[in-house]
Amino acid sequence: MDRFVVLSGCSGGGKSTLLAELRRRGHACVEEPGRRIIQEEARNGGQAVPW
Repeated sequence: MDRFVVLSGCSGGGKSTLLAELRRRGHACVEEPGRRIIQEEARNGGQAVPW
């Protein structure tokens, strides 16, 4: 049986730290879309960044 869990919380609440630890323990994890967009935009000099 597949299980999916959604993590949510405030900025700085430890979501990324928890995901990293779950990934380290062998669980399949998907990086949050917002973080992926920011990384891609920063890499490409794009305008879709919050700052």
